[in-house]
Amino acid sequence: MRIWDIFIVEGFKTIFRFGLAILKVLEKRIMQADMGEMFIIFKDFRTEANADLLIKTAINDFSFSKSLVAKYEKEFTSAKPNKEIAMLSKLL
Repeated sequence: MRIWDIFIVEGFKTIFRFGLAILKVLEKRIMQADMGEMFIIFKDFRTEANADLLIKTAINDFSFSKSLVAKYEKEFTSAKPNKEIAMLSKLL
């Protein structure tokens, strides 16, 4: 619920912040894992996540201006879909 509160106040940059925070919190485990293990790490993170650490990491370690977020959002929405990513998303 606290992450939703932050999202309501700060908007889409919250998604970037928390996405990067998840990667940072899991960095050591991810770097040592193979592709199959990474899926398990991310799946298990949903139930193992330390919300306080995640919020602290997202807020303190990552800062984005609204113009930077808008730039990347525009770039993302105008890009052609990647077939490999589309196939992976169907598996999840």
